[in-house]
Formats: sequence, structure tokens, C-alpha cells
Amino acid sequence: MNCKLCSKELIEEDYTRKQWNYKTNSYKKQETVYCSKKCSKEVLRIQSSINMAKTNRKYASERMKVNNPMFKKEIRDKVSKKSKGRQFVNSGGNGTGLTVPQIMLMDKLGKYNPIAELAIKTLEKRGSGYPHHYKADIAIKDYMLVIEVDGLSHHNSKRKEQDLKKTNLLLSLGWKVIRFKNKEILEDTNKCVKIVGDTIGN
Repeated sequence: MNCKLCSKELIEEDYTRKQWNYKTNSYKKQETVYCSKKCSKEVLRIQSSINMAKTNRKYASERMKVNNPMFKKEIRDKVSKKSKGRQFVNSGGNGTGLTVPQIMLMDKLGKYNPIAELAIKTLEKRGSGYPHHYKADIAIKDYMLVIEVDGLSHHNSKRKEQDLKKTNLLLSLGWKVIRFKNKEILEDTNKCVKIVGDTIGN
């Protein structure tokens, strides 16, 4: 068997001793094992972060509805009046803060000096349909690599078009681009790290 976090191969003595149940005076039959308390605690920390994020999303959205001024009719009318006749282009592609999968992957990519939410100049002129900068979810500047971490919002067709537009522009600037789904990172972070290592040839 292998440690769930670091994938270190374990012999039977390593994990059965750690899974001993003193109440039943027998070994627990568990598929999940760890090579050390450090790995076990790290998995608990990550799981705790994920659970906290889920809780925040559930209750924070209600707070936002109550406190968001755009839910007040007089504010909406005022904004509508000010923006009358103006057009806004949603270029897409810019980050909105670190997610749990981003943090998990950043932790694992430490030796590559990853940078979160790096702003990359697009060199595009105003009116081109591109923003002045694109934010990379994670960037490794030494290897000109951008890692995009896609949540559920990236599944709709409009967002896919925006993602492709962003990817193509970054490629034209000399960056390599990898995209991971949240689920991929949450289920097997080490596999994602290996893909990154293979891409940069390290």
C-alpha cells in the first residue's frame, strides 16, 4: 500500500501497526493509510479547509444577499441611470481569489517557486476585446508555465470560449498552459504535480 498523501510505498508492518484498534483488540481494515503523523495531519488540515470553504460558500452567500447594495431597488436604479448608453465588455479570464485546490497545488509545487494570481500583460490595444492583463491562477515564471484551476463555472460554453481565448493568447506570448479541474487536484494532487514536472521537463 501507499501513503495517501506522499505516495510513499509502505510494507505491511508500517501500516497495520498504525491501524491497530485497542477497543476490539484487532487490526482495522482500512484502505487509507499514512506513512507518518505529519502526513495524516496534513490530510486532516486539507480536508478541514475544504469543509470550511463549503460552509463559507453556503452561509456567506446569504450574508452577501442581505448586505449587497445591488439588492436594493434605489441603488439598482441609480446605477442603471449612470450606465445608460454605456457598453461593458466582459473579457473573462481574470482570477477572483485563491480556492482550496489552488492552495493545495501551490503547497505541492513549492520547489518550483509558484506565484498565485500573477498578472500577465496581454500587450493588446484598447478595444481589442482583451483585458490589459490576464491573471494566471498559478504561474511558474522560471519555466514560463501557467496553471489554470477550473471550477464548475468553467463547464458552460461561454466560459469555455473565454478560457480558450485566454489560453491562445498566453500561448502566443510564449507561455505553456496546463488546465486542471478542481476535482482532479482534490482527488490526486500528486498526479497533477507529476504532470507539471513532466511538462517543464523536471
